[in-house]
Formats: sequence, structure tokens, C-alpha cells
Amino acid sequence: MKIYAIFFLSLFLMLSCMPSVQPLFNEQDLETNDQFLGLWSTTDFSEQWEVREEGKNSYLLYCLDDSSPMVLKGHLLKIAGEWFLDIFPSEEQIGTAGLLFLPMHSFYKVEIGELNLKVFAPDETQWRLYMQQAKGRGLAHTFLPEGQLLLTASPAELQKFIRKYPTKELFSDSTNFIRLVN
Repeated sequence: MKIYAIFFLSLFLMLSCMPSVQPLFNEQDLETNDQFLGLWSTTDFSEQWEVREEGKNSYLLYCLDDSSPMVLKGHLLKIAGEWFLDIFPSEEQIGTAGLLFLPMHSFYKVEIGELNLKVFAPDETQWRLYMQQAKGRGLAHTFLPEGQLLLTASPAELQKFIRKYPTKELFSDSTNFIRLVN
């Protein structure tokens, strides 16, 4: 559990994350956006991302912050006209963690501009509230020993849930990035 905690603690410094066993996408959902490529930094320069293409419809994200660098695999898709980023540890990252590491997906709503990138983290409290309101028709999930929500729903179920509720409530906290190299 220590490696799991370190991974999610350092993942996207200021962003909270809600892990998912399943990705947010099916292969046919994936799209690309050339504006996503390049070198990005938070406005306080505490974290940098270098985003590179890796094969068809996927990206490698080199995340640098005050802790050790991380390499993540990213996929973009649109749900109801809005961009979302699904991230997963790269094979290199999984290999360094060995058998103690349980790789998980996490996803974020993103607004991608030519010079700005805004990343919205899921609001776990709001997700829990909407899941409780669904009374048995909510998303498949479980809870980690620390009480954190772990999504186990399929990509189709996750997308349906996101379409059903306001994304401004499901994804509220944001981190702003600026392009460093054009």
C-alpha cells in the first residue's frame, strides 16, 4: 500500500485523484488534440508536464515536480463535447514498482488551449452524493481501507454517469498550466 499511496500522493501535485480499476474510455472513444502536446508548467512553476505522442491516440506525460519524476500514459476523449484525460502509469512506472503496485486509472476534465491548459480534478464528495441519490443504480465501486472511493464501473457506465450530472460539480478543483515551449 505504501507505493500506491506514494503514487497517488505525488500524482499531479495539487490535484486530488479518484482511482478507477477501469479506464474512462473504450478504444473507439479516443481522440487526439495537437494543442495538448508540448511543455506545460503550473503558474507557480512547481510542476511541469511534457506531453508527447505515443502511438495512435495515446500520449506519454512526463511529470516533474519536487518529488521524483513520473511517466504516465494518457488518453484523450470527449464526453458530451468536453475533453477528458484518462491517465495510467506507464509500463516503465509499473516496472519500477514491482508486484506491490496496483496500477489504476484516474481521469480529469481538461480544457486545452493554445497557451493554457486547465485540469479539473474529480470532486469525490460530489460523486458520492450523486451515487447515493441513484439508490442502487449508481456506479460500481468499493472503498479502500482509508475510506477513499475506488471506482470499478465499466467505461460505458463511467461515461453515462458523467453525461448525467453537471461536470462543473463532478470536476471542481482545477490546476492551471501555461505553455512553456510552443
